Amino acid sequence: MADPRGRARIMMLVTPEGQPMLNFLDENGKIMQSFPQVEAAAPATGK
Repeated sequence: MADPRGRARIMMLVTPEGQPMLNFLDENGKIMQSFPQVEAAAPATGK
């Protein structure tokens, strides 16, 4: 879905693994919120 200026603001998609996702975007296209929420990667341990 797009705003009145034609910028994407909501994206519904399915990942290659088959997981449905819903992303809410700001006016610059940056993801502000995702459902389900994407977990951050664990920090590297350096080993």
